[in-house]
Amino acid sequence: MESKRVCVIGAGPSGMAVLFHLNRQIKRNEIEVVCFEKTSHSGGMWNYDWRTGRWRSEGDLEKWIRFNTVVRHVRYDNASETFHVQVEDLAKRKLLSSEAFDYVLVASGHFSTPNFPDFPGLNQFPGRVSHSHDFRDASEYAGKRVLAIGGNGSWSEVDAIVFCTGYLHHFPYLDDNLRLKTSNVLYPPNLYKGIVWMGSNGDGSQNGGNRLLYIGMSNLFYTITFLEIEGYWAVKYIIGEVTLPRKQEMVDEWKLWVERSKKIRSVRGVPPFQSSYMRYLSDECGYPYDVNVDDLFDEIISHKYGPNQGIITCRDMSFTSKFTGNKSPPKKLPFMEEFDDSLEGFVNVNYGQRGSKL
Repeated sequence: MESKRVCVIGAGPSGMAVLFHLNRQIKRNEIEVVCFEKTSHSGGMWNYDWRTGRWRSEGDLEKWIRFNTVVRHVRYDNASETFHVQVEDLAKRKLLSSEAFDYVLVASGHFSTPNFPDFPGLNQFPGRVSHSHDFRDASEYAGKRVLAIGGNGSWSEVDAIVFCTGYLHHFPYLDDNLRLKTSNVLYPPNLYKGIVWMGSNGDGSQNGGNRLLYIGMSNLFYTITFLEIEGYWAVKYIIGEVTLPRKQEMVDEWKLWVERSKKIRSVRGVPPFQSSYMRYLSDECGYPYDVNVDDLFDEIISHKYGPNQGIITCRDMSFTSKFTGNKSPPKKLPFMEEFDDSLEGFVNVNYGQRGSKL
């Protein structure tokens, strides 16, 4: 088999899902993998700082990751049918020579560039103005009146402002014809299977030869399992075990999913939509686990949006695991009264004994 070079951008949950499945296929397929990660560690948004603990990846996946290396430019050369990727070594503050790749997977996520709106008079506000992206500890707000912008319909005098206004899909390193431009929607446009880039016009032209893949670009309800299945499908496609249909079929399909997502009128329609998308991917690529969790979603939604319930009280409920059949233990304290956000607090099975661990 002809050797393939695969570039993975980002070593967060999306990138690590891809690397995990590539690691399982690498022994029987000639694939060279390079992952560029701008920080000094893997895990991305799940690799918390000193205040909240630390996420670690398992398996020998970091052998492919070049840490402290940020991607600066990606272009596709039609003549050679390869991507040229240029990166900067942040430790040396040096722009390196570009490298050629057969596939590029954009797995840098869309929860790192805050959406920071502007309002008249904001620059005159004397208090601290921040985004929820930077929130780690509530102690700095003790005794203050805090305005959280993102679901507000009233006004008041406040001491601090926190923008809870989401994030932007931000890929400045990609050439314009390769760059996904979308808001945080359930099915981004111009992506076949929600993964394969179909070009800026979505018609399959100037799209990097069907070898530019995006992972985790949708508005996520499933999160980790969602990324896992997309990564699995992408790897199966790279090694040739998943094939693409005719171009027009690809165009018709992504448009169908986008239109279907636009017809969702309430939050209750979101879980079934994303669940059906995941089953759709899973069935095609042979994902080895059952991802039909509609019953679980129904249970959560009924608590979250049912009478006398809400998004806060939902967090106090116990739910049954699809795979073990066991129900989670009851919480020691209601969500709004539980201030223990330590690692031990999350992995502790017995909420009555804070010291015990899994």
